[in-house]
Amino acid sequence: MSAGITAKEYERTKLQKTDHAKEAMELMHISDEQVKMVINHGETTGEKLYQQEEERFLAKMRIEEATICVEYSPMEEKDTYKIHTAYAYKATVKV
Repeated sequence: MSAGITAKEYERTKLQKTDHAKEAMELMHISDEQVKMVINHGETTGEKLYQQEEERFLAKMRIEEATICVEYSPMEEKDTYKIHTAYAYKATVKV
């Protein structure tokens, strides 16, 4: 696990993935655990964007060598999130 996050902080998170999210996660090799880590990071730090027209949030977090981005909506059930999509990218800046 990265960024000092313990399993207890996100292990209770439940995911409801759209078909698109399932496909995107599989294609980009993004695990449920990584998605939970990103959501936990966005929710606990407030580092997330709100897409008002879609009523969705977008959070990101660097995990190992990649930055994982997750678009999600909180569900009525506590600690449950609908995952709309997820993607990852690797970028380095050389100065």
